[in-house]
Amino acid sequence: MKLKMRTLEPAGTAEVLRAAQRDELMVEKIHQEASDILLKAAGNRVWMKYHGFLPILSKLIYSTVTTLSDIQTLGEEYTGIIQINSKLKQLPSKKIRLLALLLESFGELFLERIIASLKRKLLAPSDLTIDARASLLEGLSALKSTLVFLTRFHKGVFYWGGEYFQLSKRLAGIRYVLVRRWLKDRSTLQGFQLLSTVTLFQLFAYTAVTFGKWTQTLSATYPRLKNSLTVSTEIVESPDLDRPKNGAILYRCSLCLEPRTQDTATPCGHVFCWSCIAEWLQTRAQCPLCRDFVEVSRLIPIQNMVHNVQSKLPS
Repeated sequence: MKLKMRTLEPAGTAEVLRAAQRDELMVEKIHQEASDILLKAAGNRVWMKYHGFLPILSKLIYSTVTTLSDIQTLGEEYTGIIQINSKLKQLPSKKIRLLALLLESFGELFLERIIASLKRKLLAPSDLTIDARASLLEGLSALKSTLVFLTRFHKGVFYWGGEYFQLSKRLAGIRYVLVRRWLKDRSTLQGFQLLSTVTLFQLFAYTAVTFGKWTQTLSATYPRLKNSLTVSTEIVESPDLDRPKNGAILYRCSLCLEPRTQDTATPCGHVFCWSCIAEWLQTRAQCPLCRDFVEVSRLIPIQNMVHNVQSKLPS
């Protein structure tokens, strides 16, 4: 669909940012509703296992009923903007919009999974030399830091120009134009440009300092990394590794059903993994078992707790 560009004007930073913020509020509302439904329908254990996927699912649902259905999102309708291709000549196709949605929903997660998988493979014994594996591990760490830098740099550039708020839309070539050009907010332009300058200056200063520290510590961490890789190749895996001995009692977390790590007690006396109970309390300020009111500040870490208790066997 061709558009007459004499009647349209590219959206500014203020309009794009306000639209994105309003859409994020709607996605968060869907997330909260989906979380409540999953918790009430499936119980605590299923919720703990799958609630991490709810933010992505909420984003997919919201974008499917709006963007992929040729309907403006609530944020776009609120600020009077519509999506358009990078050349400002026609509406983006559904394939392009779907690509942007998939990149936004799964791009970061996909890269993190790839980096984590490569790290596991490099830490395991292989045909590569110790030096090569250590160098690749250092490279993966640098790559992860680079991705964080690019994300922050992209945000700083957006504050100056206002064309692409999400990195996914930049990669897919989706921009915004104003439906009502006379409502463009020009009063905040200088403020956003000042914010962009400060953001980019802070980013480059932090990166320069971090890079200097990294090069100084690299000579110290590299030998330790090589040593740990050397030791790992000499370990012979035992068939009884991580298996309880006869009569052993394994204390499991009631939320993740795995052996407890970093034991943490609630004021009512129940014990969970620290990560499990802390994550639970982000959405429910109550004990998963007895429903007593619990705050994160009231959690009690338990030190030196014995997990394997050998029962006495009859002689």
